[in-house]
Amino acid sequence: MSGDTPAPSRSLAGSQAVQASSRPASARYPAELVTTVRWNNETITIRPIGPEDEAQHRAFVESLQPEDLRLRFFNTRPPLPPSELARLTHIDYVHEMAFIAVRRLADGSDHTLGVARAVMDADGVDAELGIIVRSDLKAQGLGRLLLSSLIAFLARRGTRRLIALVLHENLGMRSLATSNGFVLDTAASDAQALCFVLDLASALRQIKPPVAPAHPIEACGPASVSRACATPARSLQ
Repeated sequence: MSGDTPAPSRSLAGSQAVQASSRPASARYPAELVTTVRWNNETITIRPIGPEDEAQHRAFVESLQPEDLRLRFFNTRPPLPPSELARLTHIDYVHEMAFIAVRRLADGSDHTLGVARAVMDADGVDAELGIIVRSDLKAQGLGRLLLSSLIAFLARRGTRRLIALVLHENLGMRSLATSNGFVLDTAASDAQALCFVLDLASALRQIKPPVAPAHPIEACGPASVSRACATPARSLQ
């Protein structure tokens, strides 16, 4: 549950990852899903990932500590090959969705702080969760913000259940899951990982909308879709 791509090859994960990698990405970026929120006394953007995020997404993944990657992928990870990086940023927003938290620095560059991703099954009933934040920003509420955006998106599109596989020793993600309404499915759990399930219809009723800043920030999405946003945006780096 604590990572970027869908969980390891068991349960839904194996088949969904293969399906997602073979799907053509949609050309339309969902700019209506871009939001700005206050977090840790700063304004950040939470928005769907896009093709133009490849470089900053690589930098984000490379910044993660090996132990955080192990907790997410259930093993150590080699550097991402270009093909996998492209798959992670070129998604169709129908069968797969990923929200990223983005900080804009004074020099105009954007940095990814975290990502929450869901891959849907063939009929759209279930989705599998992956979520990870920058190693130095854990336990500061960023994962909860990303998860809330993802839950709201999935529930409103009609997905019924969000499923997360979590290593037993991943106490942080176990806490995030249970505090957000996930229920442990003991029948689907095993000696390696716990299976948590969230009823999305119930979860949507409990979500509190994020606090928007008094003055929207300029950047609201990748450069190719910035004109579609309500707030004028400079091109993202």
